[in-house]
Amino acid sequence: MFDNIDVHFDSLNNEEQGESIVNVRELVTESYNPYEINVIKVKPKVEMDQSVKTSINLPEFMFSNMIPTLEEKAIDSNVEIGLEKLNRDPSLLLTSSDPIDYKGKNKQRIKGILCEYVGASFFKENCDYFRKSVIVTESLLGSRGAFRVICTYVIKPKTDDRQRHSKHILKAIALDPYHLFLPGAHNNLTPEEMMEKVYSEVCEYSEHIGKMIKI
Repeated sequence: MFDNIDVHFDSLNNEEQGESIVNVRELVTESYNPYEINVIKVKPKVEMDQSVKTSINLPEFMFSNMIPTLEEKAIDSNVEIGLEKLNRDPSLLLTSSDPIDYKGKNKQRIKGILCEYVGASFFKENCDYFRKSVIVTESLLGSRGAFRVICTYVIKPKTDDRQRHSKHILKAIALDPYHLFLPGAHNNLTPEEMMEKVYSEVCEYSEHIGKMIKI
């Protein structure tokens, strides 16, 4: 299904090397609405930015993607499963990639967390092109688990008349193993209650998640 996908480990701040042309033959236009892009159809190249190795703890947003040290606690099995799947096959990010709606009550939360990873300038220029992907870590009916990956969708315009289309890249920039970036309701708890509950459980963790990223 993903034979045309190239996976690279890169950085938003570094020049890209060895890019291949992305298969976008099915596209009929070079004008894109970021909220209507179908990543399964477009088949962008998948990249992992160096920033996914970095964990942060932001008490003002009750957000953390730190993992516990051996002395603090055993790593949650769902986090281990999510990381193992991501390490094994990053193209999984394409199977459930949805745009992040930058508006409403979560607007400042989205900006505050993502600016820690990409900087204010990049965020301002690309605020409509951030997406979130689910890595399924549970097998129960109706439950996908908490593991999310935050990505940015990059469209590089044609630079040569010989190119038929622009280049499309889905670049992972941050991991959200506890579903704290944009929490949802669960087990009769509101999103706000879930955020408080989960953050209180993980806020003391102090290890960067990068130690488990093997891409």
